[in-house]
Formats: sequence, C-alpha cells, structure tokens
Amino acid sequence: MITTFLSIAAALMLQISEPVQNESFVVENNAVEMFSAEDQCLGEVNLCDPNGATCFTGTAYKSEENGRIYVKCNAIYWAQKSNNPNWEYMIRMGDIWLYFSF
Repeated sequence: MITTFLSIAAALMLQISEPVQNESFVVENNAVEMFSAEDQCLGEVNLCDPNGATCFTGTAYKSEENGRIYVKCNAIYWAQKSNNPNWEYMIRMGDIWLYFSF
C-alpha cells in the first residue's frame, strides 16, 4: 500500500516538474575529422580477399599527425602490416580482412 502511494506521488512529481532550460546542457556537434588536408594521399588501392579477388576500392592516405596509413572506403579504416606475405597491408572491414599493396 505504501509502495503504491509512493509510486503515484513520484509519477505526479515527474509530471509537475519542468524540463531543464539551461544552455550548459546544450552540446554542439564538435566532430573531429579522421584526416586532415595535410595528410598525404597515396592513391587508390584495390582491397582484396586473401586469394587476390578485388572486393572494394578505396583511397589510401598517410596521416601527417601519426604516420599511420588509413583507407577511406565508405568509412575510414586504419591499415596495419599484413600477416600475409603476398600483401603489404591489411584492414578489417566488418568481419573480414582485406589486403592491399602499393
């Protein structure tokens, strides 16, 4: 009985209270771009499965900030050295590994 009464009282208090109207709660969209104009474009690359079949194409860049290579292809993927001796680099796209070389 007491629990029911407290639940009703809490619901009424929520309806009576007004939303916070304070500008300190307003968050602006400050998205940071993953690459900058200073990054070096390395050209277009074919992203292939381990057997060499081209699955996608993307544009490779070298980050001026940290020297890492990344590929822009519908999204931005950081590249790492390939564990496959036939390829220089690899990226993880979803649940598959794609490989490329320059």
